[in-house]
Amino acid sequence: GTVIDECILLYMRAPHSYTGEDTAELQCHGGAVVLREVLLRTWEAGARPAEAGEFTKRAFLHGRLDLARAEGVMELIAAKSTRAAHAARERLAGAFSHAVMDIRTQILGAVAHIEAGIDFPEDDIPAASAEHLAAEIDAASAAVRRLLAGADTGRILRDGVKTVIVGRPNVGKSSLLNALLGMERAIVTDVPGTTRDIIEEEISVAGIPLRLLDTAGLRAAEDAVEQIGVARTEQHLTDAELILAVFDSSAALTDEDRELIARLRTMNAHIIILCNKEDCASVLRVTDFD
Repeated sequence: GTVIDECILLYMRAPHSYTGEDTAELQCHGGAVVLREVLLRTWEAGARPAEAGEFTKRAFLHGRLDLARAEGVMELIAAKSTRAAHAARERLAGAFSHAVMDIRTQILGAVAHIEAGIDFPEDDIPAASAEHLAAEIDAASAAVRRLLAGADTGRILRDGVKTVIVGRPNVGKSSLLNALLGMERAIVTDVPGTTRDIIEEEISVAGIPLRLLDTAGLRAAEDAVEQIGVARTEQHLTDAELILAVFDSSAALTDEDRELIARLRTMNAHIIILCNKEDCASVLRVTDFD
């Protein structure tokens, strides 16, 4: 008979609920203790915790959402920027589903004209010209290509751009990471090889999430721990989408710098060359990177 909380009970009749089922919703005051007590009492009365994604699964099974819109729900929850949230809302509203249905309609229309001409040649059915059918198929093909091109944008908004900060030891990679984050995340010292493991953080630039990886300086390391760090740097370089290559502008290019430049020329990633330590007299020139 003890009062736990004063709640609001909302009852939504099927099919006018998120899942399409009869749904009851308890709205309680905030606070972990109160919510835990309310949950315990509901479980004692026969309720159970929902599985991950169960409400969206039920909405799909009852025809309230298709798979594309269900993915939109997941992407909206996981959105890390306003652009990602906007893209997820469009998907949830059915933009992708409508585009797919339009393509399907175009293809079915072309197929219907072709089959009608084959199956009923003696009937007076207006035949579509080959040029018209080709135009319909080309339009559907172009729409598919647009969707495929947008898929990569969606992946970037969801997962972020893998951005690797690379350079030889002590050129200022960790200082760059700290500056981009606006906080002291990585240890910065004058001792080369301070960073031995990968430090990963995330920032948003113009609504695009960047997964920043500060890496161990590239050099022929003798220390076993640093060797592991350099090996991990090499691994992350192979699948980086954006590389921030840092060089010390106050010193001439070293053999390690030249080896890095040669390797960058073979990579498919987008590359930004950053000349650090501009507060010192610069000895590097643009032609050094030709």
